[in-house]
Amino acid sequence: MGYVDPPADSAYGFGVDRSYLRYVAANDASPGRWTQPAGDSPTALLFWYRQSPHYLEPTGPLGAVEFDDPPEELSGMRRLILDSEGRVFEFDAVPPQLDDSKGPWPDPDWPLLFTEAGLNFARFTPLQPAWTPPVFADRRAAWEGPCPGRREYRVRVEAATYHGYPVHFQIIWPWTKPLRMEPIEFRSGTERAGDSILMVLILTALAGGTVLARRNLRLGRGDRRGAFRLALFFFLGFVVVWVFWASHVPILADEFLMLLPALGLALLMSGSAWLYYIALEPYVRRRWPEMIVSWTRLLSGKFRDQLVGRDLLIGVLFGIAAALLAQVRALVPSWVGLPPPTPLLHPGLMGILLGFRHIAIDWIVSLFPSVVTALLLLFLLLILRVVLRRTWAAVAAVCFIFSAMNILNGWQGNPWIDVTAGSLIGVAIALALVRFGLLAAMVSLFVREFLFQYPTTLDLSTWYAGGSIFALLVVVALSALGFYLSLGGRLLLRDELLQG
Repeated sequence: MGYVDPPADSAYGFGVDRSYLRYVAANDASPGRWTQPAGDSPTALLFWYRQSPHYLEPTGPLGAVEFDDPPEELSGMRRLILDSEGRVFEFDAVPPQLDDSKGPWPDPDWPLLFTEAGLNFARFTPLQPAWTPPVFADRRAAWEGPCPGRREYRVRVEAATYHGYPVHFQIIWPWTKPLRMEPIEFRSGTERAGDSILMVLILTALAGGTVLARRNLRLGRGDRRGAFRLALFFFLGFVVVWVFWASHVPILADEFLMLLPALGLALLMSGSAWLYYIALEPYVRRRWPEMIVSWTRLLSGKFRDQLVGRDLLIGVLFGIAAALLAQVRALVPSWVGLPPPTPLLHPGLMGILLGFRHIAIDWIVSLFPSVVTALLLLFLLLILRVVLRRTWAAVAAVCFIFSAMNILNGWQGNPWIDVTAGSLIGVAIALALVRFGLLAAMVSLFVREFLFQYPTTLDLSTWYAGGSIFALLVVVALSALGFYLSLGGRLLLRDELLQG
């Protein structure tokens, strides 16, 4: 592009062109709508790279540089977006704020930019520019032409330069929207329903947990040591994630300002975990002590306990079953001749594709929602037992509510498939909680989430195979550990059998 000055800081990551996914879902009902020959355009997976003459200091609580955090506003900042084949998708560069240099300026090398984008410049026709670039420019240009490999698409290219240097280059697809002038996009009815259920559960748990925790503290009841250890796990976990995930800067004052939001989030999560556990533990210990036996032993440091191993192994089994049901839910439409659903690209996938450091951190991040969800389900079961006065009715209600959340949050537009698979997933997790206890439910939620967000392949030549291997090794290691602990020190095969 002609920019040779070295940056002070840089960052990169992956993203998804969700406009493309929505366009295909709305306009293509063929069984192969999500498959295309390798190398063809367009691709849903995007790679972005940013560089800056100053240190990149994001504003998010985890301190990670994102595509638009910090904003692209300093002179010398540049941002490049590539598709999964390495072709230029978009490029932006912020020109100097103060510039008194004189011309004449060189003509931009438009064919070079087209070549980097995988387009044939000779087959494009000049047009009047219509898209305003996000940065200042003194020259604009636009073209229209065919999309290589996809004759049904015609693409528009908008470009701009400042003093002969490209400051904006973007491919405009049929589904590209002017996001800076788009009205707010409201979530679908099913998504809003799922969010509403989750919000009601969270607010109910917060209000009820506060009342119950205050009562238990006044009466001197509750496992305070266990609650403290759980809160400490959350706090230290968030700190570890921030240390390895954040984009750190060698300026103490700026680094401290980035640390404060992370500490605030860590204290909020650890305090909430402490509150819920103090509220729950005495009542569960009195009504259903079998549900928290293995969990209590784990919190007390009895990591080699036989019951801990049993529930760990059972949780892995239920988690694998739930993950397989989620995969079947996505595959069934194509088996029965329906258009396959839109790929549910998990946000965690974007970090997993960045390498081993992000992979290692992601499994810690996956633990937090698993623990919180299991505690929330147990709290809901306790409240419903008091309201409905029947254990079987409370269990049925929990299964119904959790199944409804799975159905709505993973809605793919095939009602009978969504309802059947979502209900089975909800019943599986609820059954793990009711039949085997809190620890089994936590492990099952963790394994389901872990397997769901990792790209699974047995082709070790693919560039993302490392994530698949790591996910499978984690599940295998958890299974082996649970099996070993559940033996309680006994030999798998008796000596007399070996002597046979």
